[in-house]
Amino acid sequence: MYKIQNYMIRFVWPLAILACSGTMHNQHGFMIENKGLTCDAQKLDQERFIICGESSAFTGSATAGNKDGFCFIRNFNNSSTGIGFALGKSEQQERIEKIRIQDRHYFVSGYSGENKNKFVAKLDDKFNLIWARSSDSIQSTDQPELAVNLSSHILLAGKNSADESYQIQLHLFNGDGACLWSKSMPSVEILQDILPTKDQNFLISFKQKGAYIDGQTRKRYIMNSFYKINTEGQQVWAGKFHMDDDQVHHSYFTKVVEDSKTQLYFIGHIAFQANVENAYIVKTNSDGKILWSKFYVGLENYVFKSASIGEDGKIFIIGDGYGKNGGLVYASIREDGQIEWARKSKSANYEQAISVIPSENSFTIIWDKLFTMAGFSTDKKGNACLGENEELKVSAQEFMIQMERFKGRMGDLPLHAWKELDMETKVFDQIAVKNLCP
Repeated sequence: MYKIQNYMIRFVWPLAILACSGTMHNQHGFMIENKGLTCDAQKLDQERFIICGESSAFTGSATAGNKDGFCFIRNFNNSSTGIGFALGKSEQQERIEKIRIQDRHYFVSGYSGENKNKFVAKLDDKFNLIWARSSDSIQSTDQPELAVNLSSHILLAGKNSADESYQIQLHLFNGDGACLWSKSMPSVEILQDILPTKDQNFLISFKQKGAYIDGQTRKRYIMNSFYKINTEGQQVWAGKFHMDDDQVHHSYFTKVVEDSKTQLYFIGHIAFQANVENAYIVKTNSDGKILWSKFYVGLENYVFKSASIGEDGKIFIIGDGYGKNGGLVYASIREDGQIEWARKSKSANYEQAISVIPSENSFTIIWDKLFTMAGFSTDKKGNACLGENEELKVSAQEFMIQMERFKGRMGDLPLHAWKELDMETKVFDQIAVKNLCP
């Protein structure tokens, strides 16, 4: 279905192998064997970051064979140890899938028990549990599910097995754990991201089920949609990207980030034919008006997974070749969408990029290595000390799409009955890390 035949892709990957002795002091790699999945990572402050997921190696209440939710905290400098905490319930399996930090508190969500019941919890800065809520009817998914704004309003997404196939539920909590409202959203094929915006609203990005058909031309368009809602559950506005079905086989976004000017970057991939996917970014203003739309030649079969924006306005983006040839890719992209540089480090095809966290002189990349939490730092040019750090030749290509405002659909639900969840935390003061650099 790739109608733009001009884009036959030829590229060269010059290889630059860097040893630790030749890199700057702030380049390092680490891992801890948590014996479980790595799901999320966030910056805590100027000195530290936090990685969360699950663990059978660091547990508090889990019985043999089960896992607790687990988070690990480490300094940006090359420290040999870190601290962590396990969160769980006796004889149950837990996983922390999302972590957000606000006002010196930790907000986490994930699942608990064999039915993967959704939970959300708040902890203080000493990892003491303040409250936890769970639902027997809302199940966890592998899609984005948690956002927290500056007022500590918590937006939680989930799936009720009794609902229609493509319907999700949204629940808003205040900082004390009270559920303020419950809403439904239909026609959600893939929930792509939930972003607390700088105006204290929430942006919900999703791939909409079905297609848009132009009434005059009868052309079909793939839809990627987004709602902005306020803390009252009211829709501020809704928009959708239209992509010509004759040119695009499929496309979706995995991340949305907002810069200091409140401009939005929708980050993901686009495929013009079934088996070739290109990294892809759409930049809009705060109202969703498209400023540019570019895919990246030289990053075929890599999907951008996460991004952060530096103080200079440049975007640092990471992705992976999960399920294909493997590899972690990372790139610096200017505000106009042009590539400054792109690099690749070796990883297995079952390992996934999780997050990129900026610090003063470097970026820390977190990935889900087999049964381990792993990370490495790069300098501002992407140099790293993992042993293989290839420079990639990448170019940006314009691909125009349309944006249309529309009236989104959200339904009121009876206020959901969330129950208190009895969970325990256990703190690990000294967790040794293994050095990944030569």
